Amino acid sequence: METSTLLRHRISKRTLNQLIDYVCVSRDRFEELFKLFYNSQGVVRLQSAWALSYCVEQYPDWISPHIGKLIRLVETTDEPAGVRRSVMRMLQFAAVPKRLHGRAANACFARLTDPGEAVAVKVFAMTVCANIAEENKEIARELKMVLEDQMPYGTAGFVSRASKILRKLESPVRMTSK
Repeated sequence: METSTLLRHRISKRTLNQLIDYVCVSRDRFEELFKLFYNSQGVVRLQSAWALSYCVEQYPDWISPHIGKLIRLVETTDEPAGVRRSVMRMLQFAAVPKRLHGRAANACFARLTDPGEAVAVKVFAMTVCANIAEENKEIARELKMVLEDQMPYGTAGFVSRASKILRKLESPVRMTSK
């Protein structure tokens, strides 16, 4: 399968699923798709990010060597919303290393508080931040404040996810003491 040729044009969900099945056969194919994503622009970057997000859902440890690069991509709004959405979706399945918790949380808070950000990006960002907050009380407190501040302005999807995360953050057994 010539992945770069396939991704030059908009693909259907069916074709995307075939690509995911092809890529998830081996980590080498995953790495090839990641290189294509990271070194491309436009529709190729967008669609490869879309495919990668589903591959990472199945094999979250495969993205581990690339988490720093992914965080860098969502620290600004230079990327299209579709790429930011797929990257945040990938990060919600990944185990963000402790050394990157601060950068990842800052990127998530920036996306959550940006009034022009797409709702899907915000929802994935709050999940990434909530995953980090399980190990960090300071981030948990800040996330709680940000979500409570943003909920009155959020869509139904935003409010639903935020409510679930707030319940989890308020649960007495949710955190380690750090």
